[in-house]
Amino acid sequence: MKRMVVDLLIAKAVDAIASWYTNNKGRREEADKLLRELSRLLNKPLLHMNMSKKHGCFIMRTYIPFLEKDIENLDDFISLHAPEIMGDFATTVGDFRDYLVEFYTFMKGASLGCGDELDAYLAGIERYVKETTARINSILSDR
Repeated sequence: MKRMVVDLLIAKAVDAIASWYTNNKGRREEADKLLRELSRLLNKPLLHMNMSKKHGCFIMRTYIPFLEKDIENLDDFISLHAPEIMGDFATTVGDFRDYLVEFYTFMKGASLGCGDELDAYLAGIERYVKETTARINSILSDR
């Protein structure tokens, strides 16, 4: 189930970002800057995920404060750039933020024995970040 949700989030995000970028041809410099900022923000949960590993094992209590800040940063991005990213683009960033909130809520209540669900969330975040930022990088390099 989680994989299908993430697949849908990725598909919506790459389409919305590409469409938004195409519609902002007249403002390339601003659009490039905004996409670079988004790419940086999307990569942070993945970076923090890797920083929260000890001897190859994921440590939830280490990741939770990072995740709180990552969610806050996405909220700030949406608020700050709301006029520029209205519509599907804003919705897809919000959808990823919501996925992180769902994961955060899961981690706060997680107990031993929920490793499969934890792994599904972690894999979903990693896939979303890698595929979405790859599309952003492709857009920026094609111009």
